[in-house]
Amino acid sequence: MRTIMILTVALFSTIAFGYEQIVPVVAKTGGAYGSLWQSDLTLLNAGKKAVEVTLTFQPSGQAGGAQVKTATLPPGAVFAESDILGWFGAQGAGFLALSYPDEARTALGVSSRTYTTTEAGTFGQAVPAVPAEAVTAAGAELFLVLPGGSADERFNFGVTTLGDAAIAWQLLAPDGAVIAQVDKTYAGRVQEQYNGAEAFFSGGGGRLVKAVLTEGTAIVYGSRVDNGTNDGVFLLAPKLQSNQPPLFLGVDTTSDGTLDYRDADGDGVLDNAIPFSTGYLFNYLFTIAARDPEGDPLTFRLVNPPAGMMLTDERAGTVYYAPSTQDANKTLQLNVEITDGFAVTLARIPILVTP
Repeated sequence: MRTIMILTVALFSTIAFGYEQIVPVVAKTGGAYGSLWQSDLTLLNAGKKAVEVTLTFQPSGQAGGAQVKTATLPPGAVFAESDILGWFGAQGAGFLALSYPDEARTALGVSSRTYTTTEAGTFGQAVPAVPAEAVTAAGAELFLVLPGGSADERFNFGVTTLGDAAIAWQLLAPDGAVIAQVDKTYAGRVQEQYNGAEAFFSGGGGRLVKAVLTEGTAIVYGSRVDNGTNDGVFLLAPKLQSNQPPLFLGVDTTSDGTLDYRDADGDGVLDNAIPFSTGYLFNYLFTIAARDPEGDPLTFRLVNPPAGMMLTDERAGTVYYAPSTQDANKTLQLNVEITDGFAVTLARIPILVTP
């Protein structure tokens, strides 16, 4: 019979071996409506080589005090603990990080469930392991749908960070309007859970919880639980966009409504440089073209205009240019900020100045 070797316990965090997965929340604690929650953990080594796994339990609400254990799984071995925090000798809640050699990422399977035991059996929710490289980064908007005011179920939500992070938590009305906002910062790798949107936002009436991740990396999740059975559903907050940024299209150099130079590949850089001559008898007038997916009005701003260039209409994107002789035989890059009032797109326009 294959055996699993359990090694030493430490009270400090360790460096990941190369590949890391995060179980966003694990527990061994009491809850509402007589529930007693605990988490299991199952690991399967489907590979042909033994895999050493470092398991780090980070208690909720604090960046320090992590507990670390290691387990070595021979080929084909299964590690199964019905009470993973009991295995650590811990109680409460937090998150679990599993790290192991990168070459074992396709061989090691990870699953976890947080559940409560009743007279009718166990009820609970599967909690997926999230690869560290898939954890959401700054600039993202994440959304959770609230149950809709039913007294038959409860909704909790939480966050697990992999370093310093900042989130603007928003309670949204059914039409997307912001009812309330709570700004929070998180120091280090921490997990926090909030029991009920009304308590967190000091008021109700919302249909959505929106997390705007302004700094760091984080996993945002929700838990929807039936009050009668304590059966639950775990929800990873999806990364969505409430607003699409403007699209840079190209430049109309003759102001006739036709694009003479395009950003055909959509990378934000004009595909070809626009030639301007210092010997041209007249000054140049050209228009930067963009489109907003939602049809919002756009505003243009020249970030680094060369000598002799100015924006004549910030709404239309019309530019006046009298090339300077000092720039002759140079290729310049004009950067233009295009905003719909919510997001900013940076357009890059190469300019070739000839004598």
